[in-house]
Amino acid sequence: MSRATSTRRITSLKQRFHDRIIGKIVDWVLGQKVDQGNVSSMTWDKAEHDLIYKLVENPKAAEINATITDPKFRRFFKSVADNGLNTADVQMFYRFRDRLPIKQINWAYDQEDFASDETGLISNDYLHAGYYMLEIQVDLPTFKSRVPLSIKSEWVTDTEAGDSTHWLQATAGRICKRLLWLDHDSIIQIQSTDSNALDHVNHLRLSRLTRTFFISRLMKKLGMRFSISKHRDIKDATLNDWWQEYDALFFESGDLKKAYDHQVSQLEPRQIPSGSRQIFNLSRWLK
Repeated sequence: MSRATSTRRITSLKQRFHDRIIGKIVDWVLGQKVDQGNVSSMTWDKAEHDLIYKLVENPKAAEINATITDPKFRRFFKSVADNGLNTADVQMFYRFRDRLPIKQINWAYDQEDFASDETGLISNDYLHAGYYMLEIQVDLPTFKSRVPLSIKSEWVTDTEAGDSTHWLQATAGRICKRLLWLDHDSIIQIQSTDSNALDHVNHLRLSRLTRTFFISRLMKKLGMRFSISKHRDIKDATLNDWWQEYDALFFESGDLKKAYDHQVSQLEPRQIPSGSRQIFNLSRWLK
C-alpha cells in the first residue's frame, strides 16, 4: 500500500466544531448522566453560539458537501444554538441522527469509504487523526465462527512515516467493536488470515469520538470506573499507558516469535509486582 500524502493538522471550522461543540455536549451527557435518562440542560457562550450558526449558514466552510436545506433541520440547530440543549433534545438526536450529515463532516466512515483489493479493505482517503470506535460484522456461512482481523494504520508527514497494527477477534454474525487511536491522519487497511472473511462484511463503521468519551469506554473495558471530574483531563502519559493495556487485550498473531515478544514486552511487566509490593509480600511471609 503506497499513498504518500502529507499529514496535516485540521484547524478548520469542522475541527473547531468537533472539539468545542461536540466535546462540550459529550462532557455534559457523561457528567450529568443524560444518556441514563437524567433530566438536565446546558447553554452556550457567545463564541459557541456563533460557531453553531456558522455551520448551519455556511456548511461548505465546514467541508460539508451536502447543502443543509431541510427547514426542520435548520430550525432545530438554530434553536439549539439559541436555547441550549436538554434531555429531550438528546433523545430527539438519537431518533433522527441518521438524517444528519455525519458522514459529510467526517465524523463517521462506512463501507462506502473503503475499497477492496487482494489484501483486504483499504480506506479511500486519509482518516483524520483522533479517537474512533470501530464496528464490524462479518456474516460467514459457519455459525459463530471466529474471524481474526488486523487493522493497520499508515501515515506520512513531511519528515517521517510510520504505521501501527491493531487486532480484533470478531465473531461471525455479530457486530464487534473496539477503540482506535490515530496519532496522525492515516490510511486504514483491514485484513484477515481468513482470505474469504472480508468478502462477507455486512457492516463496517468507524465513528469519531471525543477524547472524554474515548477515555470513558477505554476505562470501562479495563474494569475501571470513569468519573468525568477526575478523568477528563488526565495526562497523555497515563492515557497512553491505559491505551497500551487496552490494545494488548485484543492482540492476535500467528507468528509465535511476535506473540512471545508481545507477551514479554506488554503483558509480563503488568503481572510482575512492583518492588515495594514484593517487599511488602515478603514481610508478610516472614512473620
